[in-house]
Amino acid sequence: MNKVRKEFRLSKEIMDNMDEVKKEKGFTTDSETLSFLISSYHQRKEITEDIVKEMEKRWKKTFDRIRLAAQSSEKYSYTILDAINTLLYEYGSVQVLYPAHGHTTHKIVKESKDNLQEIIENRKQVKDNNAFVEKQEAALEEKEIYIV
Repeated sequence: MNKVRKEFRLSKEIMDNMDEVKKEKGFTTDSETLSFLISSYHQRKEITEDIVKEMEKRWKKTFDRIRLAAQSSEKYSYTILDAINTLLYEYGSVQVLYPAHGHTTHKIVKESKDNLQEIIENRKQVKDNNAFVEKQEAALEEKEIYIV
C-alpha cells in the first residue's frame, strides 16, 4: 500500500484521545492509531446501517398495524361524529342509545361510512394522479423532450 505523508494540526484534547487509543490498542505509532480510528469509523457506520435495516425489517409489521389501527379509528370517529351530529339536530333531548352495529345500524351510519369511503377514494385518486403526472414529467426531463 502506498503511503502518503500528511501533516495535521490537532488540539490537545484530540491528541490525548489518540494517545489513549494508542495505549489501549498497543499501537506504536500515531499513524497506526489514526488508521485504526478512520477504519473503525467506517466499520461503525456500516454496522449502524445494518442495525437500522434490521430494525426496519423487524418492526415494519408492527408499524403497519399501528398505522392501520389509527386509520380505522379515524374512520370510526368520523362516522360517530356524523351520527351524533345528525341526532343532535333531529332531537334536542335524546333519551335512548341505539348501538351502531349489527341489526341496529341506522341508515345514517351506513351513509356516513359510504361518504367517508368516497372521500378516501377521491383523495387516493388525486394522489395517484399527481404521482402519475410527476412520473411523466420526470420521464420527459430524462429524455430531454420539452413541450412547447
